[in-house]
Amino acid sequence: MDSSKFVEDYAILMLGVKKSPVPSILHLQKELFILSKLNPKVQEHFDFIAYYKGPFSPILNSVIEDSVYVKDAFDIKNNKILLGEGGCKEFKRIIEKNKDNPRLQDSLLQMSLIRDLYEKLTEKELLLLIYDTYKEFPEKSLVSDEILNNKEVTNLLINSLLSKSIITLERYNELKERYSNERRINC
Repeated sequence: MDSSKFVEDYAILMLGVKKSPVPSILHLQKELFILSKLNPKVQEHFDFIAYYKGPFSPILNSVIEDSVYVKDAFDIKNNKILLGEGGCKEFKRIIEKNKDNPRLQDSLLQMSLIRDLYEKLTEKELLLLIYDTYKEFPEKSLVSDEILNNKEVTNLLINSLLSKSIITLERYNELKERYSNERRINC
């Protein structure tokens, strides 16, 4: 399968796995990046590079802007992205065709979990987690200095991640120590 078709299908699946739109194109890029880290086969098709706001897949961006295989696959409204009419039909077709494929079922579960977790986050919270986990991606970022090197901003983001139960207390303390040298919380 050619990479454009693979990426278009995976974007359709990621969007179709939930009824709600993805909050931003940045979220979709990062969610599919995280999925690609779980699955090397997915990773080779997306070819993520370090870019202005962390990992970026030019092929994904191209497919979202102008779908190649499915007419009206995506709809972008107020920066939120959801399936268009063609995307909804294609999602149902892929699901029906692969209903007995356990690998697809596993991928759909991963997609659902990724969306549940990361769509609770603001763009800056999401980028903090990405930049801290994948050290090669702040390199070309226009916002990494503010997120990682501005102690006030970083502290607010870390506190917010804990309050949303996105990170454990252990991870919270690790991030606090790394970015702010503030005292740790103990239970």
